[in-house]
Amino acid sequence: MTTRRQHGFESLAERWMLLVLDFVGGFDEVLAQPFRLRFFSSEGKGSQAVL
Repeated sequence: MTTRRQHGFESLAERWMLLVLDFVGGFDEVLAQPFRLRFFSSEGKGSQAVL
């Protein structure tokens, strides 16, 4: 509920993880898979496809 959106899940494990994340806090976003993660590091730009 912290993202103010309804997130779907494929398994009970995912459902419980979303519930735990809701109470832990410190998360700005929950992304559905697949997605491409783009990032910057001390070694330069990078990206990773998460499936």
